[in-house]
Amino acid sequence: MIEELKACSAIFELDAKSKLQGANVSGEFILCLFAHRIAQSFKLNHVPDLKSFAFRLAQKCDLSSLHAFRGKVDLFLRGC
Repeated sequence: MIEELKACSAIFELDAKSKLQGANVSGEFILCLFAHRIAQSFKLNHVPDLKSFAFRLAQKCDLSSLHAFRGKVDLFLRGC
């Protein structure tokens, strides 16, 4: 997986600190890619539907890095 991320880091601008310049890939597409790769890696016949897969994945993620983003969204919504 690490090798795959390194191979596509330029395309997906994974190392960009700001000002993404290329075509960004949607999270839904990346979720589909992860689901497909996991199914292949573990030789699964199928993976749960994407909503269930996303929920299960999110349960195991530390989303504390998104607190600053949440604050910006809150500020924006208060201004509407």
